[in-house]
Amino acid sequence: MKFNRYALSDLATIKYGKNQKKVLSENGNIPIYGTGGLMGYATTALYDKPSVLIGRKGTIGKVKYVEHPFWTVDTLFYTIVNTDIVLPKYLYYVMSLIDLNNYNEGTTIPSLRTETLNRLEFDIPSLVEQETILSCLNPIDEKIALNNAINNNLEQQAQALFKSWFVEFEPFNGTMPSDWEIVPLEKIADFQNGYAFKSKELLNEPSPDCYQVFKQGHIARGGGFIPDGTKSWYPKNIASKLEKFVLKKGDILMAMTDMKDNVAILGNTAVMPLDNEYIVNQRVGHLRANGYKGVTYPFIYLLTNSTDFLVDLRSRANSGVQVNLSSSEIKASQTVLPSEEVNNAFSEITLPMFEIIINNQLENQRLAQLRDTLLPKLMSGELDVSDIEL
Repeated sequence: MKFNRYALSDLATIKYGKNQKKVLSENGNIPIYGTGGLMGYATTALYDKPSVLIGRKGTIGKVKYVEHPFWTVDTLFYTIVNTDIVLPKYLYYVMSLIDLNNYNEGTTIPSLRTETLNRLEFDIPSLVEQETILSCLNPIDEKIALNNAINNNLEQQAQALFKSWFVEFEPFNGTMPSDWEIVPLEKIADFQNGYAFKSKELLNEPSPDCYQVFKQGHIARGGGFIPDGTKSWYPKNIASKLEKFVLKKGDILMAMTDMKDNVAILGNTAVMPLDNEYIVNQRVGHLRANGYKGVTYPFIYLLTNSTDFLVDLRSRANSGVQVNLSSSEIKASQTVLPSEEVNNAFSEITLPMFEIIINNQLENQRLAQLRDTLLPKLMSGELDVSDIEL
């Protein structure tokens, strides 16, 4: 495969994002992206063609790719791609092979400058060869996207059911049944804070003899699990006294810390999809259903990501430079506790839904690993598309 070398300035024009306040709307349908992901929806688009998004400040390590109309805030660059030379998706793939943290020019906050980015160089084959490579990678991404869409749909159904039964009491004539209770969260879930690891003990590369460290980066805004949220591992041979911090499938993990004026993730939770693969870091709350009156993990996950619960919990967080939730406030949070019969009925519906969600998440992890293994070999020409069987 023949390559030509281009500077990024030849391949794309880097554009600054803009403040979103004037376009942010509850009725908007245009995603607003920051370096941390989705921040809301706008009434108009800043750009409406396929683009590679590059962090300007904050989370700068990896690029993102979008094909739909979008808005980016001022901490996130977007690009106008020169499609005479490179396909937008191909540019995304080739840029994803580099760690942009290596080009950080910030002091306190990681930052990238356009001048530095424009000087980056990439080996680019012909458009025909780019299409051929994408024909191998796109099906993997499409399957991941399909699984994500299924999961989003299932979670929305579960959230709607939770709201119907336990907020609006629709199956119970709009009134909470007399045999239900209002109890603190600690009544239905055992809670503990994560472990304070020493940074010198953490590894930056995976190993079969290590736990991956679960940090807040694994928790999505609005709730949900991000498998590659952070990259830290802890050796199992020094974790013998930390068994209580090792996570089990169905454990709920809560974000306990957020920066001031950025509470979008504070209190949100994720469900752990695996047994004995992760160990939880400090400032992540670890909740495990204790089985009281038949309550299972879907109830706790849906409760902790529900609007009323989050509004109340966030109102009791401290208001310093770094916003924190205390363990005592989390444990004292109030929740409705249905009868055991109703809890069992709710679990019969939602547990199979969450099993599908978890299985899809695990399949997506395997697919992403396959894609990431193929990517550098395809981009370098080491591997020919005709040699691959998916």
